[in-house]
Amino acid sequence: MDDKSQIVSPIATAVVLFLFTITFVLIYLTKFQGSSLNVAPEVQTGPSEAQESTTEEDEKPKKTLTTKQKKRQELKEEKKRQKALQDEEREEKEKILRKKQEILEAKRAEQEKLRKEQEQKRLEEEEKAYKELTSKFVIEREGVYTPDVEFSIEDFIEFITSKKLCNVEELSTRFSLKAEDVVKRINELEEQDRIFGLLDDQGRYIYITQNEVDSILSHIKRGRVHKSDLAPYFNSVISLEPTKKVWNFINA
Repeated sequence: MDDKSQIVSPIATAVVLFLFTITFVLIYLTKFQGSSLNVAPEVQTGPSEAQESTTEEDEKPKKTLTTKQKKRQELKEEKKRQKALQDEEREEKEKILRKKQEILEAKRAEQEKLRKEQEQKRLEEEEKAYKELTSKFVIEREGVYTPDVEFSIEDFIEFITSKKLCNVEELSTRFSLKAEDVVKRINELEEQDRIFGLLDDQGRYIYITQNEVDSILSHIKRGRVHKSDLAPYFNSVISLEPTKKVWNFINA
């Protein structure tokens, strides 16, 4: 019995060791396969996790930069808004200025148009007056009516300027005009700056030349002049002597 038990014990021990070994191998293989299966996902998820960790690490400094950039961006936007407002104000001012210039130009154009119309009207009135004055004067010579003897307005002016001192009645008789027509024509000629003179209450007309007018004005501009001094000075400056032309005109 003792020999049999001694033989069985090694066999049993070997069997137990074999079974233990198989069990260990199975357990090891099971763990190895399980770990292999788990490694694949870890390999796949590894980069993502690393990327996420890297992103998180990168985001931390980026948040600081974003804050600085945000301030800079706000400053830039504020400058842009200020510039936009300045541009808008400048455009508005330019628009108002252009509007004022347009209104001013329109007023100038209207004033120029009105001036031209008034000038045209004045010229037409002067032309009309001149035509009236240039109407022929029919006179009687030596008591004989001669309708073919005619005088123009130039003859009328030349007679006044040559005679220097003439009477309205004299002009009326010589040019066959009414006294009021003579006065009217004298006034019209003075308005046209063709003659200049003084017409007194007695109907005497004194023609004054431009040189005489200049002398009188120069004397007055010298300073204070008393009225009593003007008459002698006028008498010395203004000549009342007729020229040779008037005698030729009268005797013609």
